[in-house]
Amino acid sequence: MNPTIDVNFCHYADLQFHRHQLLATDSEHDRTIESIEDQLTALWATLDEPQRQSLNGMSADLNWIRRNGERAPRGRRADEVADSDRLALALAIEQRDWHAILLYLRHCAAVVSPPELAQLRAEAYAQLGFPEMAEAFAAFARQLEVFT
Repeated sequence: MNPTIDVNFCHYADLQFHRHQLLATDSEHDRTIESIEDQLTALWATLDEPQRQSLNGMSADLNWIRRNGERAPRGRRADEVADSDRLALALAIEQRDWHAILLYLRHCAAVVSPPELAQLRAEAYAQLGFPEMAEAFAAFARQLEVFT
């Protein structure tokens, strides 16, 4: 899955990131969040399936930060992570295939330490051209390292 990173994809990702930042605060931003969600809905129609899958994954990654590194409610447990996914992740890292790294990190999250998971996501998002998202994951990695 290598989505086309075009203007609409980047705009959607930026809006999504901003929305997650607002959701992470306890302040009242309901109108702003609603406006962003309306923009996201309009942009969604302009995206193809690989772009949508990638952007859904970004949202899941950002939710992971909001959950403080906890597994998604319906996420895989460590015993559910297939060896083939572990191998695919290792190969993606070796080949520096940033989209595949993000995909297989989602599949293998239960068997990767949270600080390493955050750092790998930070590097992947940086390499894909999303510096704000990369910094959010790098900051979370630093936070996790302090507490481990």
